[in-house]
Amino acid sequence: STISNNNYNGVPTLQDWYGPGDGIFPDVHKHHKPLLEYVKKYNIKETLDCGAGCGMISKYIYATNNNIDITCIENNKIHFDQLVENFEKNTDIIKPDITVPANKIRSNIHNINLPDNSKEFVFTCTVLMHIPYIAAIASLIELTRVSSKYICHIENVNNVINAVVPGETQLPEERLSIDYIKLYKLLGYDIKEYELSSHPGEPNCKFIYLLVEKK
Repeated sequence: STISNNNYNGVPTLQDWYGPGDGIFPDVHKHHKPLLEYVKKYNIKETLDCGAGCGMISKYIYATNNNIDITCIENNKIHFDQLVENFEKNTDIIKPDITVPANKIRSNIHNINLPDNSKEFVFTCTVLMHIPYIAAIASLIELTRVSSKYICHIENVNNVINAVVPGETQLPEERLSIDYIKLYKLLGYDIKEYELSSHPGEPNCKFIYLLVEKK
């Protein structure tokens, strides 16, 4: 099945990913900092970046430890091309200015062609909020299938910008917020780290920072 991102307009160019305090290594965006902290704290050896966009987060991770095995998955063709550009062609636009090996890139977030329990640290950052409710849950279940130990999940949890897109799900007139903590527990994970905080400059916009561990 194909996931439609009807409530999301892709970032047009690699340059448009860059902004003050966002994409300037090592002064990474608030959303990305927990990922770098978890990778260091838990001595992560391999990662799977689901919905990698232009590869900004994985580039940070690779820069801090070139020995980490990184796989990036991106379903949006525009962003997949930007990912390749960021890793291989115009590496100076998004800091740090390094080249990431081409074998780090795969595509297709909703049908991850990887074996069960094959990736130690799976992460997704502000991706599922752009996907219809049922498809978002299906994608999350796929992440738990591939994960062997940890999943880091960073997401907007406001009702006004969540996963139900009218006309695209079984609940066409509603907008629902997924209870990620409850869902991960049902799928056999323990909550290891958790924070709910406001988006910088948008006090009414709440984000969940969640690290779970497979039982």
